[in-house]
Amino acid sequence: MWIFTKNAHLSIGQHAGDPGSLVVHAQLREDVDSFAAVLSEAGDGRHEVQDLPEGDYRYHVAAKRTAIAAAVARMVSRIDYAQLAHSFRVDFGTKPGCLLWVDRGGVQLAKVRE
Repeated sequence: MWIFTKNAHLSIGQHAGDPGSLVVHAQLREDVDSFAAVLSEAGDGRHEVQDLPEGDYRYHVAAKRTAIAAAVARMVSRIDYAQLAHSFRVDFGTKPGCLLWVDRGGVQLAKVRE
């Protein structure tokens, strides 16, 4: 699952070794650091951010599924903007085959497998 916030772009997925846990990945260290801070505020203690040597999402933090749900709920409860600003639409035609997104790290373009 991807979550785009004012302060972060996060990717959340199942922890490979623990069905009761999730892993939150980010491309930027400060994105996962800010999420780890929200995890701590949500009452799940302190979490260490790990740095992966390879991949697009180099930084991650793991926690129990319930803790991550509480942290995401906390982020949602803090929404303070009336509309999505700085949005845009890109038309890739009838069979796009790609996905485009923009974050603080720059523009990303991914080819969708057929």
